[in-house]
Amino acid sequence: MKSVLLIGTGGVGTIAGLSLTLGGQANVTAVVRSAYDRVICEGYKISSPDHGNHSGWRPYRVVRTIDEAVNSETPVVYDYVVVSLKALPDVYCIEEMITPAVKLSHTTIVLIQNGIGIEEPLKKAYPYNVVLSGVSMIGCQNVGAVVSQFEKDRLIVGAFLPESAPEATNQSAHAIAKEFTEIYGTQFAEYTENITFYRWRKLVYNATINPICALTLLDTGRCHLSGLSKNLTFPAMQEVIAIAAAHNHIFPDDIADSMLSSDDGLYYRPSMMLDVVYNRPFELEAILGNTIKAAQSKGISCPTLSLLYTLLKGVLWRVKETQGMVQAPEEGVKWAAYS
Repeated sequence: MKSVLLIGTGGVGTIAGLSLTLGGQANVTAVVRSAYDRVICEGYKISSPDHGNHSGWRPYRVVRTIDEAVNSETPVVYDYVVVSLKALPDVYCIEEMITPAVKLSHTTIVLIQNGIGIEEPLKKAYPYNVVLSGVSMIGCQNVGAVVSQFEKDRLIVGAFLPESAPEATNQSAHAIAKEFTEIYGTQFAEYTENITFYRWRKLVYNATINPICALTLLDTGRCHLSGLSKNLTFPAMQEVIAIAAAHNHIFPDDIADSMLSSDDGLYYRPSMMLDVVYNRPFELEAILGNTIKAAQSKGISCPTLSLLYTLLKGVLWRVKETQGMVQAPEEGVKWAAYS
């Protein structure tokens, strides 16, 4: 039985914990913060077309903090640390956060997060541990420990391998990635040797539809109705596709149409839009910032993505101000200091 620490119990994380548990090969300890008391008293209420309906479900253990997960009466050595928090490097440092739970050369770190280029800081911090990268294609949400899944659970998993890694290390990492998909359930998880391809593929949606819905506060259906999808989202997708191609990731010709039709029949509000609505920090750097850096590294112009990024930096500053994370000086601001 594998020991798994789950950090991040939103919709994606909770469904991951459920799948890992139902597979019968893992004991899952979940770090639950805001909903801790409710989960302890009532458990989760889950509606899932893949994993069934559950009332009062709890993982093997529920804890408030990572320190509590590690420093129990019987200390636990975790085989896997699964991180399904939002990728917010300007809010918290995941590599520092998970330190108490990572045993040198033993614990595998699994990142189920959005964006591109998110694995490097973890591999730099833990060069002797395997880092797996997971791209989740699920649609779900967790509101007060009530989890609703409305799109199929599909998790694509691969090993993050630096170019300098020895072949023996690579083979071991691939084997561990395959093992994790088996623990998760191969009907829901699949292994790939090219996880970066799937990260770029998801960015065709996440770096375009997500930001545009967040800026306009229009759901996907209303973006179609207003003409935004045709006149702004589609051209932005072409920029992502070109950047991916420059990094040797080639997609089918119809990928933009496929992504734009993925929410057909729904007035879907993407996660970044909901973050803005509820005044929460969102994954700007992981999704858009790193995409633009990847373009710059290949000398590619991406004016639409750059404009979206700049506008969203302003929105994020406003969110941070309301959260007390940044503060405008009382004496006012002079342009010369920022020109």
